[in-house]
Amino acid sequence: MLEEGKHVYLSCSNCRAMLVDLWVNQPDAKDSDGKPYHWKAKANCCFCSDSSWEKEFEGLFYPGGYGESKEDDSDDSIMSTRIDDTNMNGENLTFKVVKYQKDSKPFYAKD
Repeated sequence: MLEEGKHVYLSCSNCRAMLVDLWVNQPDAKDSDGKPYHWKAKANCCFCSDSSWEKEFEGLFYPGGYGESKEDDSDDSIMSTRIDDTNMNGENLTFKVVKYQKDSKPFYAKD
């Protein structure tokens, strides 16, 4: 069953650009052994070629690029990034992130 879970955001550790939005839509999901799904995720930065800090979370999730709602239409978004590839090694995930469009500009992490 899908539920409105939390979002885990990956932003660049160098330039602070927002890179990936991981929507945890099944936070209490367990594997066949009854253990919670545990992940360690990070992403490369398509704006400065560095990478995000690694973040840990539990549950099943939907990965996506990063975008923000338009000021005049909250149902429409301006996308900055998209996920081009995912490298999965056990619980370790590395997202290859690219600009959504050639001229896409970054959104920055807010404190």
